[in-house]
Amino acid sequence: MSATSSVQTATAHAAPLESVSAESAPIEAVAATSSAVPRRSAVVALAAAGSALVAILTPVVSGATVFLDPVFRKQSAFRGAKEGFLPAIPVADLPSDGSPRLVTLIADRVDAWNVFVHQAIGKVYLRQIEGQVIAFNNICPHLGCKVTYRHDGNDFLCPCHGAVFGADGACTNEIAPRGMDVLETRVDENGLVWVKYQNFRRGTAEKVAV
Repeated sequence: MSATSSVQTATAHAAPLESVSAESAPIEAVAATSSAVPRRSAVVALAAAGSALVAILTPVVSGATVFLDPVFRKQSAFRGAKEGFLPAIPVADLPSDGSPRLVTLIADRVDAWNVFVHQAIGKVYLRQIEGQVIAFNNICPHLGCKVTYRHDGNDFLCPCHGAVFGADGACTNEIAPRGMDVLETRVDENGLVWVKYQNFRRGTAEKVAV
């Protein structure tokens, strides 16, 4: 066989290979396009699902926040209180000579989801001196007993351990670490006394609200 015949034979065998390669290019392009379409569809579907999930969870989370809000409150709230002040009695009901009057503060206590109506929140001694109202917490700062007022001595006595306080609430012996706890008061335009009731840490010279 001549060299020319060998070249022609090799060329004849190579021609079909070129035609197969040319025909396979559109198939590969179609395959790439077909695989890209499902990927775009998956992204669109995921985005739609995410939007739907956000739309569902937003009111759920908001509702849960409102529902669980009472659980995260640090302390009970009092219905009818104004900036922490509770109503006491009309200032006209206080003795004009400055002697103290024991008053029970009443309010509706709101504790988490429960409402306790007309509860005794605490007791205070109120004094009216030169147009000003002074309030003392009736809890002894020594160990928490209830202080009583003695008319004959014009002073306060803790019956548990004998702590004595003057009419101004100051200690007159060394049993209690500090004087009686003074509370903030207000008198509104109708003459009603409001008291910011608080309890304080016992047994310490420093007055620390609890």
